[in-house]
Amino acid sequence: MSALEFAQWQVMYELEGFNPESRRLQHATLLAATMQGASTRKDRKPWSAAHFLGPDPWAPPSSQSSASRGPSVVDQVKAMNARRRGRH
Repeated sequence: MSALEFAQWQVMYELEGFNPESRRLQHATLLAATMQGASTRKDRKPWSAAHFLGPDPWAPPSSQSSASRGPSVVDQVKAMNARRRGRH
C-alpha cells in the first residue's frame, strides 16, 4: 500500500467512521472465529457470525405483531412452570 493510498483510507475512515452495526457484526465475527477451535456445535457445522449477532437494540420497532414474533417471556415462564408441576 502506498503512502497516498494509506492517506486516502485515513480520510475515508475519518469521514465515514465505523457505524454501530458494523461494530456489532465485527464483534460477532470475532466470537464465531474464536469458537471455531474452542467448541463444536451439536450438528457439527461451523459457527458463523449470525449465531452471535442478536437483534439490533437501536433498530426502530418493527411493525410485526407480538403474536407473529412468538411467545412472550411471561408465556414461556408459565409453560416451564406447568411442565415442572407435571413432573412431580
